[in-house]
Amino acid sequence: MIVEDSGIGIDLKDFENIFHSFEQQKGQSQKYGGTGLGLAICKKLLNFMNGDIEVESELGRGSKFTVYLKEVAVSLVGSEQKQPQLVAENIKFDGASILVVDDIKDNRKLIKSALKDYGLNIYEAENGKDALQKLKSIKVDLICMDIKMPVMDGYEAIQIIKKDPLLKDIPVIAITASVMGKDMQKIKEYKFDGYLRKPVAYDELIFEMTKFLTYNSYEMKTDEKVQITKNNYKYLPKTIKTLEEKYLISWKEIKDMGDFSLIEKFALNLENLADKNQNNLLKNYAKELKTNCESFDIERIDFMMNSFPNLIEKLKNILKKVEN
Repeated sequence: MIVEDSGIGIDLKDFENIFHSFEQQKGQSQKYGGTGLGLAICKKLLNFMNGDIEVESELGRGSKFTVYLKEVAVSLVGSEQKQPQLVAENIKFDGASILVVDDIKDNRKLIKSALKDYGLNIYEAENGKDALQKLKSIKVDLICMDIKMPVMDGYEAIQIIKKDPLLKDIPVIAITASVMGKDMQKIKEYKFDGYLRKPVAYDELIFEMTKFLTYNSYEMKTDEKVQITKNNYKYLPKTIKTLEEKYLISWKEIKDMGDFSLIEKFALNLENLADKNQNNLLKNYAKELKTNCESFDIERIDFMMNSFPNLIEKLKNILKKVEN
């Protein structure tokens, strides 16, 4: 895919810097200002999907950005199995240990960020060889492993793992940027126990892990029920309806755009709704999302935006408990 513009262009010496966070072309006028995050976010998302972005430009004549996505295919509608009716935020794992294997540090960081509230022991490895070395000294209950890595890729690593009497029973989830049918078949042939596609979504990660780890789907705590009751339960049905009919639409439009200003506006609107309907759970979510926007915490924002449908489900569950 190619995107061209006829703007001010970019100096050759600034080509590398423009893909770094908070970087803009030297001498760029405030007229063309911004956060300096747009291209950095684009590059990061493309790296998650095993892609890349390149730039051609000439000062005063505009720029051309070329996006490369390797082995992209259209998945068949209805080919995926439906996820179990679980609420990811309500799941609690029983103190398991997992090993996250990926040569890209930001990918490992994203998974760690998503799992930080689940009481898990999380270890990291940069490639298959590093993972095998670490497995000599640590005991884990699950391995999340990228397929394409330097030194030793996921295919080579799992062959060794499945032949080792001490390691063969550890479930291994493949993480892949590919949606090609032949690659999915190869993952099965190499005896991976499950797989996730990049970029890894929060809900899908949690649900896939529930297939291999012991967990509990906890009930609403008593203090949560009292909190909602005291904060005018009569507003709760209206709050849920507004979130589903209005805010869920806005969320779908902006969640993958990488535009911090739109996400911050979304958080402010949620906070106003929470104040109007006296809902502390919604207000806490909105305040945290707004704080992450102010600090440009990309990983945490991505995690929280993916969690928004779970928040609505949580409010629905609370409503059911209060009514019962």
